[in-house]
Amino acid sequence: MLTIKFEPFQTTISPQFWSDLREYKLHHAKLLSDKLLIKGRFSPGRQIQLRSSNTSSTSQEKAQKPSTLKPRFNLEFILSAQRNLLSSTSQGTLEILDSLYKENSQDCTFGLLYNYNTIEEFKSIDRNALLKEYTALIYSHIKSKKQQTNPLVLSLFILTTFADLKRFKFYYWAAYPSIVETIPNSVAPNSSPNIASQTYPISSKFGPLGLLCLSKEYQEFSKSHPSDCLIFSLTYSSHSPDNISCFIDPSGSQTVAGWILRNILVWARSTFANQKISVLCYKDVNSFALFQPDSQSFPENSFQSILYEIPNDIQVSESYQSVGWERNLAGKLLPKLSSLEASMDPLMLASSSLGLNLQLMKWRLAPSLDLSVIASTKCLLLGSGTLGCNVARLLLGWGITDITFVDNGSVSYSNPPRQPLFNFSDVGKPKAICASENMKSIFPAINSNGIQLSIAMPGHHVAKQNEESVLADCEKLDSLIQSHDVIFLLTDSREGRWLPTVMGAVYKKLVICVALGFDSFVVMRHGPPHQESESPSILETTSHSDQTVSCPRLGCYFCNDIVAPLDSLSNRSLDQQCTVTRPGLAPISAGIAVELMTSILQHSKGIYADPVLPENYPKKSETLSSSNDNSQAVTSVLTYDKPIPHQIRGFLGDFQQHIVLGNSYDKCTACSDTIINAYKNRKINNFLLCAFNNIKQSAPEGEIKVDSQELEDEANFNYLEWLTGLSELHRKTDMLDVDDFLVSSDSDSSEIKDIGAESDGKDDAFNF
Repeated sequence: MLTIKFEPFQTTISPQFWSDLREYKLHHAKLLSDKLLIKGRFSPGRQIQLRSSNTSSTSQEKAQKPSTLKPRFNLEFILSAQRNLLSSTSQGTLEILDSLYKENSQDCTFGLLYNYNTIEEFKSIDRNALLKEYTALIYSHIKSKKQQTNPLVLSLFILTTFADLKRFKFYYWAAYPSIVETIPNSVAPNSSPNIASQTYPISSKFGPLGLLCLSKEYQEFSKSHPSDCLIFSLTYSSHSPDNISCFIDPSGSQTVAGWILRNILVWARSTFANQKISVLCYKDVNSFALFQPDSQSFPENSFQSILYEIPNDIQVSESYQSVGWERNLAGKLLPKLSSLEASMDPLMLASSSLGLNLQLMKWRLAPSLDLSVIASTKCLLLGSGTLGCNVARLLLGWGITDITFVDNGSVSYSNPPRQPLFNFSDVGKPKAICASENMKSIFPAINSNGIQLSIAMPGHHVAKQNEESVLADCEKLDSLIQSHDVIFLLTDSREGRWLPTVMGAVYKKLVICVALGFDSFVVMRHGPPHQESESPSILETTSHSDQTVSCPRLGCYFCNDIVAPLDSLSNRSLDQQCTVTRPGLAPISAGIAVELMTSILQHSKGIYADPVLPENYPKKSETLSSSNDNSQAVTSVLTYDKPIPHQIRGFLGDFQQHIVLGNSYDKCTACSDTIINAYKNRKINNFLLCAFNNIKQSAPEGEIKVDSQELEDEANFNYLEWLTGLSELHRKTDMLDVDDFLVSSDSDSSEIKDIGAESDGKDDAFNF
């Protein structure tokens, strides 16, 4: 009599499984810890031949020595439709396993995954209760179904995990619930029902004809399942008095059976009461596949499968024990740890870590946050100084990896302390290129480009020999703005923002302007023109196209000006040439600018999002949506279509911040329809050179022509002011001022004369 020994599984989990679990937890489950279905596979047990490394061994001893492989149990995720069956249907575990079995899902076995949110939850699980719950499930299924027992139930397994997503560490503990029946002490004290009366190697039990039949049966079985299928097949034959049950045994040892035989024996004793039980353990599928029935003889050890004959006339107790928790490598009942950080590609590790904090926002705070829209945004940073460096780092924090820097300066010794993308070793390098390279050193997966480019400015004269190169730079800037989604105006000078503002209005881009004073700042978004005939821009929502014209067009950086931008860099002292601001101003304003952009990207109206109304704004306007009020502005705009500020002005002197609203100006020198049309026809009307040099040039037929009689002083001529009508506005305003002065002078003279008459000349102070 031989007591059967059972070899437990060694759970093998591939990095792909942990990657799938991380993806599921981060993007789908989030804070939920519902159990879900996963797959498990195990291979037939086998032995391998090893050569002896002992140099003193004889040639025969050096021949191959058999070595038994441990039974491995491999886990993998399944399709979401099956994975979420437990939570998406009212069916229980047994019903779901029955349906999967009927669908011929027999190339694997199924188990339950419990993934916990904290390591404390993982440690505090009542694992004994969990194991008893599922052994009771298996036992009740065996007793109720018997011959219709589902093999998937007998091989059910459990996996408890905690995923440390930040450190790529995964704690896990697997269990293979098994029933251990006991014999009452009154029948046979300290006895086990798992005793085999006979153990036969398969080659001694079956002759060549029997092996041929088994080989054919296996070949039929392998037609619907791969030759390396890992599920055991439990069957019984009504024609055989021996009632042979068969399964694929994962243990490679000829003296030890696989762990799943425990539940099979419970099933067999319940199904074939008071009958002898024969269990065939398939251990060498390859031998069956290669078996040649023509051979008259074969080595006895060519087949490793074992046939157990077990008596079934022993009374077993109704009570049973539950076993199955896997031991760790030290042989202790403790969980295992799988750390992927050391084995992962550093670039992939950095990419995964970048999106971790962003995805965590969706767990509680912003469930509807669309990170894909943000991540796919292409940003153009005009200016790579203090503002440009801070904006770039914050964009990267939001997961934006397509950033282009534009600047024409070089890193100076004063830059590294205030501009976080530069080091002392970068002094003398081109700013844009250096900033781009340093961004790649921070995050190698970024698509960052640096372009050394000068932005032509109105009021800055362009020499004749430089006209061609300047216009080429303008066209290059035009191409850059067209190929990007968001434009940040971060230049030092005011007039340096003019040309990008014009281009942004022409192509209806999201333009965000940031300007600094000594202790004040302004962050604003430019309002795009409403042109319904054109297709919506990348930031618009087409479903709201009928609402984009409901809000007055917002102004740009130049809409409040009544004069055109001029040269503000010449004839300046040192303190006026350098950017003299409080050091904390740039990071604050850069943060507001990036968050403003993010809010607009999440809004359903995109760049046409309604603005927040200041407290003193007239409420009688009917062009704004009725939902626009100050109370709504407090709610997070990351998840709701609430009003978004047009301008944010901050003052560090008294640590206050104000929201300002400014409509567009029809005579604006940067975004008015006149300027937009002139820019579109720039190759015909020489618009750009006229704006840069303030020169008079005849306009094409049908456009306004220069009338020199309207200009009192040719030296004060400004092309942009003339083109937009600001010059005419100035002239009329000056005439009104003169008339007002004349009226005031006449009135004052009469009053003085009256006073003088009353004094009768006695007071010399009134004698004129």
